[in-house]
Amino acid sequence: LCEDKEAVLRHCLNLLKPGGELYFSDVYSSRRVPQKLQQDEVMWGECLSGALYWNDFENLARKVGFTDPRLVEDAPITINSSDVRRTMEET
Repeated sequence: LCEDKEAVLRHCLNLLKPGGELYFSDVYSSRRVPQKLQQDEVMWGECLSGALYWNDFENLARKVGFTDPRLVEDAPITINSSDVRRTMEET
């Protein structure tokens, strides 16, 4: 869990050799996560409230210097907890 994904990406880019690639696995969102959820500690612990909107992640990767960020594979996340699911639906 990291609040400053820009810093993480920047450091990763600095570690790569020229022409190197980074495969970044994370939880992404199909839309921006509402502020209320971003401040929810339980949702943060579930890796949901810190999820970046995919387009924001792509823009962030370009901003720090990655030239061709792309989605290699994706899969939906299943939320089994009824409490977590309810919190997500209420927002």
